[in-house]
Amino acid sequence: MTAVRDLPFAHRFTLHGGGPHLGHVDVEAVAPLTADGVSTFVRYRDAVATRYGYVVSRWAVDREGAVEAEVLLYAVDGDADGSPPRHHPSEDRRLRQIAELAAATDPAAALVPSAATSAAPSAEIWVRADGGGPVPAALEPSDRLDGVTRVRVLGVGVVPQDTVLLLARPGLAEEAADGPVDAEVHACTYRDEEKVAAKVRSGRGRPAARLTFGTLEQLTEGPAR
Repeated sequence: MTAVRDLPFAHRFTLHGGGPHLGHVDVEAVAPLTADGVSTFVRYRDAVATRYGYVVSRWAVDREGAVEAEVLLYAVDGDADGSPPRHHPSEDRRLRQIAELAAATDPAAALVPSAATSAAPSAEIWVRADGGGPVPAALEPSDRLDGVTRVRVLGVGVVPQDTVLLLARPGLAEEAADGPVDAEVHACTYRDEEKVAAKVRSGRGRPAARLTFGTLEQLTEGPAR
């Protein structure tokens, strides 16, 4: 078995439009991004570690020699089996979807903001499990869920790999910006998201994990409150 981290990452393209942490990310890939699309393992570096992922395109187009695409990004452990998924990545237990992004072979194209790919500015929040290292996170209060916070953990090693949707208490995004702060996260699916959100608001939910949120400096220096 060849591990993901040992694959030949010989190609490059840029992911962009994902807000904090994923606003502009240059990735190394096993296969190139072409007008036919892409389905490949990637690696990239953030302020803490090398991250590994899998990218699959929804569509791709060649614009005067530069390819642009819309893609889904999945997180994967670097020690996982590096064999390509047999079916769609969403059906592979090694992979956990973390973002919908734009991709481009021309890094300059990824610097041009657009309504389709630009997220509202917000703080760069990180998350860690007890005893673990910081991993990027995105916190998004949901008006539809009466303020309950949607949590996206943008890496592996913090929550179970088959956990995609996470919810936390209202106000967590603001608390985390002033953190560090501990909070319970609750797993759900699209089908039962509203039911789980109601339990989160009432304090009756069963958490999937208790995590610490804050800025990178806070998580590497200060205790949680």
